[in-house]
Amino acid sequence: MDVSQYAELFQAEAGEYMQVLNQCLLNLERDPQDREELLEAFRVAHSLKGMAGTMGYHHVTDIAHGLENFMEGFKTGEQEPCPDLLDILFEAVDLLQLSLEHPEESPPEDVEKWNALQVKMNNYKERDSFTLPAEEEQEETTGDLITLGVMDQEIIRQAEEKGQKPSRVTITLKREALMKSVRVYMIFKVLEELSEVITSSPPMADLEEEKFEQSFHVLLIPHQGNTAAIQEKVMQITDVELVEVSTWSEDQGSADSGTGKGEETYAVSEAETADLPAEDDAAAKADSNNNKPVSKVENNQATEEQSQVAKAVDKMVRVETQKLDDLVNLVGEMVVARTRITEIGRGFSEDLDNSIDQLKRSITNLQDTAMGLRMVPIKQVFERFPRMVRDLCRGKGKKVQLHISGEETELDRSIINRLSDPLVHLLRNSFDHGIETPEERIKKGKNEEGSIFLSACHEGNQVVITVEDDGAGINPDKVGEIAVQKGVISRAELNQLTDEDKINLIFFNGFSTSAEITDVSGRGVGMDAVRNSIESLHGTVEVFSEINVMTRFVLRLPLTLAIIKTLLVKSLDQFYAIPVEIIKENVYLDRTEIKSIKGNPVVNLRGDVIPLYSLSGLLGFGHSNLPDGECSVVIVEAAGKKAGFVVDELVGQQEIMIKSLGSYLKGIKGIAGATVLGDGRVTLIIDVAGLLSEGREYIEQNCTGS
Repeated sequence: MDVSQYAELFQAEAGEYMQVLNQCLLNLERDPQDREELLEAFRVAHSLKGMAGTMGYHHVTDIAHGLENFMEGFKTGEQEPCPDLLDILFEAVDLLQLSLEHPEESPPEDVEKWNALQVKMNNYKERDSFTLPAEEEQEETTGDLITLGVMDQEIIRQAEEKGQKPSRVTITLKREALMKSVRVYMIFKVLEELSEVITSSPPMADLEEEKFEQSFHVLLIPHQGNTAAIQEKVMQITDVELVEVSTWSEDQGSADSGTGKGEETYAVSEAETADLPAEDDAAAKADSNNNKPVSKVENNQATEEQSQVAKAVDKMVRVETQKLDDLVNLVGEMVVARTRITEIGRGFSEDLDNSIDQLKRSITNLQDTAMGLRMVPIKQVFERFPRMVRDLCRGKGKKVQLHISGEETELDRSIINRLSDPLVHLLRNSFDHGIETPEERIKKGKNEEGSIFLSACHEGNQVVITVEDDGAGINPDKVGEIAVQKGVISRAELNQLTDEDKINLIFFNGFSTSAEITDVSGRGVGMDAVRNSIESLHGTVEVFSEINVMTRFVLRLPLTLAIIKTLLVKSLDQFYAIPVEIIKENVYLDRTEIKSIKGNPVVNLRGDVIPLYSLSGLLGFGHSNLPDGECSVVIVEAAGKKAGFVVDELVGQQEIMIKSLGSYLKGIKGIAGATVLGDGRVTLIIDVAGLLSEGREYIEQNCTGS
């Protein structure tokens, strides 16, 4: 069978497993006694190994198998996780992540790294022989050579408190069975779907290396006590000859034996009873007849459980992202058509108006549903950062705790994919510039462990992401002096800035408060990259700080980039769309209200002096003359600057579908894309940040009226 068709599915599921594995190890580092996290990490490594084995990714399989074996000592309770051991586990997880980039054939250097790590693992095992502590030397057997470790006993104890009963499953393979390790993998895959597997005899490592004869035993806890489904499913696997399920009791210390009440057996064929003596055959038939009602009830339970599982699975389905994008594009076309139909159809008759209203509601609902399909929780970005902060702490000698909230907040997939880099910059900035060393924090009367808070929430039609630390804060005077030294601004310009303006200087390219360049910061490109990235998503960045108390970065982003709300304006007979998130207000100005500073037109709006630009002039299409009376001005803010765009007419708000300009026109400053209006006209979408960042010329003097 060609498994290459499942490569994308494997990568998607493997990525989810890696996130879980990292989180489990981080939780273990905080609480080494958390057995649930340890067990989950073991399960993930085992599942990933099985998936990679099925795909034929041998290097991925080897690393996952080695990771699983190294955790075996923790799983059985023979060794407690300690910093040195966890460092080895994190290193193995990193190599596992690296192997997933080229799962078909890993580069030689990656293989060498794994070989070196295996030597480190073996040396550690030899140095610390994974002996059981004295108080935990007492072991308990389930009979038939199944031995329980301390952790296994704890799992059983917790299950019994919930009313769940463990079972022993004995599986016998046919003598002529080939590739027994493959059969073992298939059997355990079924068992893990229908139960919680505790341990096996022989151990899993021996089973995978085929170090057993025909039979092996598995101790497990069936889901909802359903043993019939386990027997039925395992018996369907090729080369399985016999499956025996026995109840296990702690009081008895071993599994029930014989064909009594606690045991049910599936054989290859009922015809084998023909070889029994007459008395035994009759007894077998009588016993079979007595057990029929019980078997029927269990079969019904199995069918009901399978039905419930099937319903649960049916709630989720994987769809290619391209299909979702195509759907959203089609919905966008319908939104355009809806606008056009509304414009030309309104007013002909009451029936037509009612039909148009119904059509609008249906298309709006369809639009909301389609956009909802693209929404994914921001958790998939946030959950990468605890590991990053942990590694920074280990490398820089700081103590920092990352607190995450609002990770279930949903955002458009296209935005999620571009959020990781700016958030990495902000978190590293908080760690390096914000949080002090433990010694400095103690001198200031703070807890030696700093805190970084990462949160997300919805506010109207926006998502607000906050990165805050309880560190040293930002000193505006220090920022201003460094900006002058680096030539970002002049001394005269600095003297005119407020403290808020000085703090915003950190967003200028080349600015950095670090005395030296490190692997974390100091190059002066991080905050500039953050602002550019967020504004390219039609979002904004704000920073608030209090010296020795906190620094807070607030990102405001639209829910989606596919369909956005804009203000349509008209300038020199051309229509333009301006995203409403960038607009602060719309005003009508009399010519007498427009003043001039050094020949450049400005307006004093409630004490805030705002420069005025001709929108068509900024775009290079010529300047529009101001009317004799009032003129329409759109007040915008982006890239840390406010400005007023002088236009001929404010047309009104409209939802539009963003269209790319194509590779030939890509990268034009001031243009974010285009859209098609209801009447078929192509309209440019304004990139306000791009226009203002270029330092464009002011509108001509003869247009100001001054």
